[in-house]
Amino acid sequence: MSIPQWYAGQVITADRMNARNVRYVSQNSDMAMVNQGTPLATEIVIPVEAGAVYYYNCLISYSARSGLANCLGFSWDAPSGTALARFTLSMNPNGNEGASNTPNTMIARRPANTTQVPAGGSSDENPPLNFQSAYDQGTITVGSTGGNVVLMVRQNVDGGSPSETNTTILRGGNQTRCFFQRIG
Repeated sequence: MSIPQWYAGQVITADRMNARNVRYVSQNSDMAMVNQGTPLATEIVIPVEAGAVYYYNCLISYSARSGLANCLGFSWDAPSGTALARFTLSMNPNGNEGASNTPNTMIARRPANTTQVPAGGSSDENPPLNFQSAYDQGTITVGSTGGNVVLMVRQNVDGGSPSETNTTILRGGNQTRCFFQRIG
């Protein structure tokens, strides 16, 4: 199926018409993590078809304390042969704690699918109250196997042990969401 080209004599079906629509998925509820060093699946799930290409824009809302042990780490789990050309922007995990409106350094990356991107926080409370944002956008090129591309999150991306007392929260409701569209 060619998207968005149409050819003379081609049958127009609902599936072909709807394949071009922008779709939306969201994290419905907060996901609180304490001492969570293993990636967890979120409700951000993008269903993909074999051989297709998608554009996506994921807006991530979270609350965390500063420091690598408490930051949010995010990556993607994808079917075998699927490649994401990711472009990410997040706050440095070693930023200023207790100052949500104080400028902090940012991390702009072009990581692989499974590379954890750290997203630092600024709260000095536990559980953290300040809301932070991270962005992940790009294209998904699906190989010969379709399935689901799933946003994965965890605490701590430095390989050490996460804090056994501090909470990191992926925000739900209308906070964390992803828009995606088949483009080829």
